Amino acid sequence: MAIKINHCSLGGYLTADAKITEGDKTRANFCVAINTWKENVTLFMNCTAWGKLADDVCPNLYKGNAVFVHGELAPNTWTAEDGTKHDGVQLNVRDITYLTSKDQAEHTADDDIPY
Repeated sequence: MAIKINHCSLGGYLTADAKITEGDKTRANFCVAINTWKENVTLFMNCTAWGKLADDVCPNLYKGNAVFVHGELAPNTWTAEDGTKHDGVQLNVRDITYLTSKDQAEHTADDDIPY
């Protein structure tokens, strides 16, 4: 019997403000920088929230905010501007927990953020 579990939870900091895309279904794209246990190693996970979740969270996702995201990993392919094709993985977000308070988020300066 095969086990089919695909659940991922990550905590980190947004590398930029979330970008919303309207279409058949609203989509919010953002990237989370995750510090690892290894010194000077940071992972970057592209994340996508869909539909009502995207509408609800996009206005609150700003560069430097700390978040905890939960969802499923999904394959992602794209073509760069130079025509090269790339494969990767993204997180399809099901839930977001804000770790930065609203007051802190409003006073975050871009100069203070290392990403």
